[in-house]
Amino acid sequence: MSTNLTGDETNTLSRLVSSGTARTIRERAGFTASDFASRVGVASRTLRAWEEGKSTPRQPYAARKYLSELRQASLSIVNRVEQNRASRPGTGHL
Repeated sequence: MSTNLTGDETNTLSRLVSSGTARTIRERAGFTASDFASRVGVASRTLRAWEEGKSTPRQPYAARKYLSELRQASLSIVNRVEQNRASRPGTGHL
């Protein structure tokens, strides 16, 4: 991990990658490794190496972009779940 990241950024990225959550988020958001790598601006094999814990982002920009894309993907998952819940009869909020 880059030493130019904040402690929170480093910890978050480390947790997401080591737990496999980063890959799960990407997959559940509907992105292939190739698509997501393009969004982050890295080669798909680089992204796969990050997800498998074989390497970590070395450039602060790449690490921050990866975190940003993971956040956006997470939000899209939450939005999809909320839309599905709202579209089912009897599951609306009071």
